[in-house]
Amino acid sequence: MSSSDNEKYQLFVAIKRARFAQASAADLILAAKNHTELVTEVNLKQIAAITHKSYSSVYNTYNGLVPVLEEMVGRRNPAIKRMFAIEEDALFFHLVERSHPYRFIMAMLEERISSFEQFWQNEDSSKATMLRHIKPMRDFAKQFDVSFSYEPMRLVGEERNVRMFLTVVLWLATNGDVYPFSYPAEADVRVAFDEALNAFDLPIPNPVTVRIGVFYMTVALKRVLSGHILTSASQSQFLHYPTPNLFKIFEEKRFNLVGLDGMNLDEQMAETANLYFLFNFAPIHIISGADNIEATIDRYRKYNPNISKLVNGFFDKLPIDFEHDLNMTPAEVDMLKANLLVVSLSTLVMGKDYTQVIEQNLNLRLRSTPANPVLLEQVRQTLAYVVFTEKLDVLEPYLPILEQSYYNNANQLLHQQAPTNRIKVAPLIEQTVVGYIDLLVFLGNLPFVELMAPTTNLDDADLLITSAYGNASEYVDSDAVQFPWRIDYATDQFGQLYSVIREMWEQRS
Repeated sequence: MSSSDNEKYQLFVAIKRARFAQASAADLILAAKNHTELVTEVNLKQIAAITHKSYSSVYNTYNGLVPVLEEMVGRRNPAIKRMFAIEEDALFFHLVERSHPYRFIMAMLEERISSFEQFWQNEDSSKATMLRHIKPMRDFAKQFDVSFSYEPMRLVGEERNVRMFLTVVLWLATNGDVYPFSYPAEADVRVAFDEALNAFDLPIPNPVTVRIGVFYMTVALKRVLSGHILTSASQSQFLHYPTPNLFKIFEEKRFNLVGLDGMNLDEQMAETANLYFLFNFAPIHIISGADNIEATIDRYRKYNPNISKLVNGFFDKLPIDFEHDLNMTPAEVDMLKANLLVVSLSTLVMGKDYTQVIEQNLNLRLRSTPANPVLLEQVRQTLAYVVFTEKLDVLEPYLPILEQSYYNNANQLLHQQAPTNRIKVAPLIEQTVVGYIDLLVFLGNLPFVELMAPTTNLDDADLLITSAYGNASEYVDSDAVQFPWRIDYATDQFGQLYSVIREMWEQRS
């Protein structure tokens, strides 16, 4: 979206979240149960102070936001409560939908315009302006090894990568809140998606994963209908999985997917194999429940023994005890192992760990995970050792991309589960009062907290939690942050305390 539209959206979010922060936990629960809106009035001076912007800037942005909200509500001068009942995702897509980048990517997906000159003229723009507006999306496409061709307008790259890029960029554009495709209908694709899960013997995942799968399946079907069809020649040497002919099933059950009957058998099997790859191995793979995890591990042991040996050897030889060092249960370790199996095959097939590309765009905080050169060297040496001792020669050429993929996954896990830069928290409370046990248990369960003993030097503390009977400055010569705690606390205090500690930890990271 444009910078001005982004400012409107950010102001809308700031107003809603400011009110959210003011409400007690009990009020939030009640509002959620009763489906009532918390925002009933807007204090622009307060929002200006919260967002660290001038009042005039916030005032002007708000005056631009109101007509947009009126347009969405469908009436002039609606009540503030009615305007701010609009969901954040709904406003986001409403603003994105009219942006040049979104309209450009939809034009290329639909292939309704072949000339870039015709496109920017239709948008009442100029070539220079349009190129400037779509540059961020062009840079994003490069992360998927996809480029834009302008005359004629088309996406250039390996077909799997093109589909992945389109799926991700449209998911980010809609936040999954809106089905942006004119054809096929969402209901028809959902039926086909459910049939694919059944044919591939997969469980029905959670609703968000289902919607991501429907997005990808729609993109795949539209690309097929536009003539961009996969063949057996494009299949990877690492895919050895028997699959039914899904498109034959679609024909026999007469699904409402017009235009797919022109595919030959080779194309049908290649497209089926690609969907099977997507559901099982690609960045939006489906793993649900302990039984499914065990089945995933068994599938690799049978059809990809080399990858199974690599992952098992990595877990055995890496100098980290996942259960003890990271306090993980055996079931959690199996989940991690299943995901690493999936990531391994996806990386080998696609030549890059797109799981990281996607996750770091969905969760920008992952980009700020501190580097760990010691862990990187451990991962590199461990993988090389396993490949050598297990005689996995076929995997040796792929070690560089696997090393980076394994390191990224391990580093993010270690950073969250066993952080080295923990916040030193000193509770200045009555040691004999059982009433504080819930606070101490809460702090003890935070992996990025080092709970200081009463006998340690409190001058080293980062955060002092003070009771009603103590002023920290009387006992400690420190610049530590002070957080007052009362034995007759409200539940909101736990959330406020967590926010303070988390912010301190992320700033240090």
